[in-house]
Parts: sequence; structure tokens; C-alpha cells
Amino acid sequence: MASDPAEVAALDARYDAAMTSAAANKTEVIAAELERETATKSRLVISRDSSEVYRLASGANQLYATYYNLVEAGLRLPTDSKWEPIRHRVDAMMFPRYQKEVRFGALTLDEAGLLHYGDCHMIMKTSMIDYRTTTFTENTAAFAAKTDFVIPLGHRATWARRGRLAVAKLASALTTSTAAANLPTILKTDGATSDDDSFVEAHIYGSISMQTVEQVSLTRAAKPAYKLSAFKEKLKKFGVRVVMV
Repeated sequence: MASDPAEVAALDARYDAAMTSAAANKTEVIAAELERETATKSRLVISRDSSEVYRLASGANQLYATYYNLVEAGLRLPTDSKWEPIRHRVDAMMFPRYQKEVRFGALTLDEAGLLHYGDCHMIMKTSMIDYRTTTFTENTAAFAAKTDFVIPLGHRATWARRGRLAVAKLASALTTSTAAANLPTILKTDGATSDDDSFVEAHIYGSISMQTVEQVSLTRAAKPAYKLSAFKEKLKKFGVRVVMV
């Protein structure tokens, strides 16, 4: 779906318009840097509570389940959140017939994920997810809520074209004083609440285990219910490094 010619053409049109505006604003150099950094250096991160990451690290047969998997298995109850009915409707639109197989994450240019989703940030091995991952302008549920459930073309991209998507979305946020060091927080920003977070959403199809993970970043302020040394030892068995952020 992300490779559909109409989707590709619409994204190219958004990208061209963004670069034209950037040239007029004298920000085309930093816009090109944003594209290059996102296309070559951004990674996919999934943020979860440390207890969930600890479970995944307990064995090679432990898999990261989707919300739908957990509900159907009787391991989680549906919530009464305002996003619950929206999420179901949007997932069916975005991922027809395969929404139960999609795991959600975000693009990052630094070592962390989105803090509202957990104190542990699992950064995926790009070689194990690039061929089965697409990206979207923002949180799909929030986007659809603002567009009356109309998903216009040009907001979804393959992994290889994620740099163009970032420019199409964020070029207008760049100024002549924006430096390369500012790009990580432009690509991904924690808001006052999760509703205010700004990020490029990533959609991974299929299973994820600790063998899919390259690095786990642990928030320094976190108070995990385990000893850090034990956690590191478990991750070491998978060749996963631990970074404090």
C-alpha cells in the first residue's frame, strides 16, 4: 500500500512543495540535512514499561504481542479511552485484514523513544525490520480524528522513503537558525501528554522478539522492579546493549 504509485506520487508532491517552500525560506540546506539524517540514521524505537522488556528478555521464545493479541488471549481488557473506538476503526482502514499483525513504534535520531509509552526504549535492528516496516506522518488515530477519518494520499511511506516523508511533514518547522543538532527533537518531541507528542509513526508487520532488538535505552528516572545488573545480564545473552538516557 505504501508503494502504490498513487501514494508515492502524492508523497513526492508534498515533498516537492515542502522543498520549494524551504528554498523560499532559505532553509533548503537544513531541510536536505533532515532528509539525509532521517533516511540514513533514523532507527525504529518501541517504548514500553521495563517489566514488559524484562519479560521479553527472559527467553528467545518470548514475543512482543499486539493489543489485539492480548485482548483475544484474555490477557488484557479493552479500555474506555476515547481512542479505543478510533483506533479500531483506523487500524481497519490503514491495515485491512492484517491489523492484528502490526506493531507500532516511532522514528528516532537519538537514543530514546517516547516517554509517555514507557521507561524502556527498544531500538530495533534495522536489518530485521526495514523490509516489513512503513512510516506515517504522525499517530494514525490522532491524524484520522482530525481529518474525519479520511486518510489522504501522501502521508504514508516505505522505510526507504522515510526521509522524504520527514521533510514533507517537518520542513515548515525549520528556520535559518535550525542546526543539525536540533533535528532529533524536531523529528520526535515529547509533549505535555501523549496526545501532544510529535513523531513519525512506524508500523512493523509481524513478530518481534528480543532477537529483533539492537539496544535498550533505560530512562535514568525510572524505578524498575528489578535489579539493573540482572536486567543487563539477560540482555547480554541476546547481544543487546543497555544505554542510560
